[in-house]
Amino acid sequence: MRKTDENIVSDQEIINGFLAGSQDSYRVVSGWITEIIQRFLWSGRIQPDDIRSDTLYKLLVNLRSEQFQHKSTLKAYVQQITRFTLIDAIRRQRRQPSRITNDPPAPENPYTITITEEETIIFNRIWNLIDEKCRQLWTMIFRQKISYQEIAKKEKVKESTIKTRVFRCKEEAINIRKHIT
Repeated sequence: MRKTDENIVSDQEIINGFLAGSQDSYRVVSGWITEIIQRFLWSGRIQPDDIRSDTLYKLLVNLRSEQFQHKSTLKAYVQQITRFTLIDAIRRQRRQPSRITNDPPAPENPYTITITEEETIIFNRIWNLIDEKCRQLWTMIFRQKISYQEIAKKEKVKESTIKTRVFRCKEEAINIRKHIT
């Protein structure tokens, strides 16, 4: 048996403990979620605790309805749910209408202008280096505001397939950025 924690031996024991409210199981699952949140949280406006809570809720619902089919490890399953929860939160955040105020615009800070220009240059370099399929996918999602569900119907695949593609494109962008900066 694979040992994942001092007191917990198998995925099934973690699941049983998690559903029963075991602190040890919760700590293990929460640790897996935290690994992904720390690695992939791009926006400071998204609260890690919200992602953790949403992931734990989705996991609880899925485990109660026995949707986890043991095709992968429980850790991989939990972390995949966490990734999708992060992607969904980022997409929701970007779709929110910007707040309109009557306040005059703040004077531009030279530092902010420089950072923004550098980020634009880096983004453009990544955009030009990334795979064409990723550019097409991101165009549909971020410019055309097409939902994952609509894209999945259009491409005749499952919505989870689209989410996985988005995640892989994001990983590719991160790797490109590491090599160009």
